[in-house]
Amino acid sequence: MANYMRLLELGESIQEMVASGKLGMGHARCLLGEADATRRQRLAEAAVQHDLSVRAMEEIVRQGRRMLETGNLKLESRTGGRIRSAHLRDMEQRFERVLKTKVNIKEGKKKGTGRIVIEFFTLDDFDRVAGALGVAAD
Repeated sequence: MANYMRLLELGESIQEMVASGKLGMGHARCLLGEADATRRQRLAEAAVQHDLSVRAMEEIVRQGRRMLETGNLKLESRTGGRIRSAHLRDMEQRFERVLKTKVNIKEGKKKGTGRIVIEFFTLDDFDRVAGALGVAAD
């Protein structure tokens, strides 16, 4: 109950993010560690936009303002991977729309490298995806 009462210290827009499920309770409690209301709001928006884990949020709050202002958000997302750019997330969605299956773009360690993982769930699904890519099954 006390944690719920403390959440009332957060701004209304952050409370709405929690109520809608965009932010978790752990994220909200972490935001309480930031005294500046403007920075809290920016952190909440960054958490939603970059799908930040609670651990990443804690690290950002700990390291202070420098990290958010420089855009140095090379922490882990909730899915356990590095935070990816909006461009890569957009490209994944485009691939998924065209191929009608799950696609995951993974950046490599060297700049400009990586993998595109295209999932299939049955042999018929595999043939359909191959056809969408212009690869004929012999």
